Amino acid sequence: MLTCTIEQDGQKRVEHLLVIDAHSHLGQDVDGATMMNPLAPGAGTFDFWGNVQGRIKADWEKTGEQSFTTTMDGKFTKISWSFTPFPFTDRLYSELEKLGKRHSDLKEKSKFYSFIDQGVCFPFQDVFRAKHPEALYRASNINVSRFTTRFPFSMKLIGYGRVDPMEGQKAVNEVKYVREELGLRGLKLHPRSEGYIDKMTSEKVINVLIEAASYSMPVIFDTRGRGSILEIGKLIRSARNVIQSNYPDLLPHFKVIIAHFAQGNI
Repeated sequence: MLTCTIEQDGQKRVEHLLVIDAHSHLGQDVDGATMMNPLAPGAGTFDFWGNVQGRIKADWEKTGEQSFTTTMDGKFTKISWSFTPFPFTDRLYSELEKLGKRHSDLKEKSKFYSFIDQGVCFPFQDVFRAKHPEALYRASNINVSRFTTRFPFSMKLIGYGRVDPMEGQKAVNEVKYVREELGLRGLKLHPRSEGYIDKMTSEKVINVLIEAASYSMPVIFDTRGRGSILEIGKLIRSARNVIQSNYPDLLPHFKVIIAHFAQGNI
């Protein structure tokens, strides 16, 4: 967690901010990118988080900006930043360390990535994605669940599945499968990779979104520039109208995340 210590008028209060990496991958992409083991030394997701934390600490030491003064509510205020392990995870790792058996090293390792509390991960456009006939990304989704539902990865990783809406009912069925059978907690869609940007508002895509909403699963869209973001905006409006008219109870569960939004300059 990112911990903020606020000192004002001789009083001190501490606020803890939960930090979630909302976009990471597992698998082997067709373009060569690979992440088959989040704990791989030097190349895994956990080490990446550690590098981010290390660079922030180094910058604090270089600039002296770990603490600074400002004005809040018209009063002189000192703000200081630090990293704090997530309490439940830290207590669990401490108990494992005391036992001195399997996973007893997690306490020591975790101090290097205490900044990032959890990370959302989902499939690449994997080279092995089409190994099962049930759905295009069945093998990829199984691969993600192997990590995100197994200790110690499950303490940090939140698994999302992936489908290609152009598969129609197969894609809808896969949403159910990744939630009920694989225990994944969200959905990743990539219109550009699957080639349906010009069919964004089709019934096939809307049906996938409705199925995700029925499980209260967030849906993250990968984007590439302004055009794709605007098309996704049209889709969201269309899907919202359909849900409002036909499944109004699902509307609070319709949750969409736009990835790479800043690239669209919107």
